[in-house]
Amino acid sequence: MGSATILAVDPGASSGWAILTGMKVADWGVVRLGNVNAPDEMRMVGSQAVRLGARTMIIEGPFPFTPPHAKDLEEDDKVRIGWRTGYSLGVSRGRWEQTALLVGLGVEEVNPRTWQAATVGTGRREQQIAKYRDRAASMAKVSAKEIPADAAAAICIGDWWMVRERIQPPWKKGGFRLKP
Repeated sequence: MGSATILAVDPGASSGWAILTGMKVADWGVVRLGNVNAPDEMRMVGSQAVRLGARTMIIEGPFPFTPPHAKDLEEDDKVRIGWRTGYSLGVSRGRWEQTALLVGLGVEEVNPRTWQAATVGTGRREQQIAKYRDRAASMAKVSAKEIPADAAAAICIGDWWMVRERIQPPWKKGGFRLKP
C-alpha cells in the first residue's frame, strides 16, 4: 500500500485508464473501443505501466444488474443497463484483461459501488462525475475540465485501491470513511 505502482482501468466503450505510483498520478488517458488502434493503444498503456513498475491492473468489475421487476430496492439502488452497454463493457474488460496477460500484469477487480461510495459518495450520476473530475484533477495537478469523466473515474479507482486498507468497512457505524 502507498508506494506501489498500478494501472487502474474504468472499462467501457470509452475506457479511462490511469497509472498511479503511490498517491501520485504518473499518466492517464482514454482509449476508445471503436477505434481501430484500440488494441495497440491498450498494449502501449500496459507496457508503459510495466516500465513504471506496475505489477497489477485494477479494473472495475461489472455492475450488479437489477431486473426491472425488483420492487424491494430504492430507485437509486437499481442499476439498469442496456444490452449495448453490457456488450461494450464485456468486450472492453476482455481486451484489457488480454492486455494485462500480454504485458505480464496481474488483474484485480473492484466493485463499482465500493470504490464510488468510498471516494465520492453516493448520488446521481451527474453529481458523481463532477466529484470524480474534481478529485482526479487535484491528484493529477490539472484543471477538472481537462480530464474526461472516464479517465477521472480510473484515477479514483486507483486512489481507492491505494488506500483501501485504511478505509472503514461500510457496515461499521457511519459508513465509509478513512481511518485515522
